[in-house]
Amino acid sequence: SKAIIYRHANDTPKMIGAEWDVTADVLLNKDLVRAKQLSESKNAELESAKARIEHIALHDSLTGLPNRRYLDQVLEDYAANARR
Repeated sequence: SKAIIYRHANDTPKMIGAEWDVTADVLLNKDLVRAKQLSESKNAELESAKARIEHIALHDSLTGLPNRRYLDQVLEDYAANARR
């Protein structure tokens, strides 16, 4: 960092400004923005893959109709709601 110091006759020194190179901070911020965008994109991909996997697990691959596992899950949810 640099400071411009001036002095009046018989006076204490005064600093009128300071400056420093913020290039590294700006580059780091850009890297962080890119990393955040990448992580959000990857998270969206993971959520989509999870939804596809859940659909495959709960539906027949030939007909696309809900399977026994889906029925068991729905019945379990209804039973839990009925207990409340």
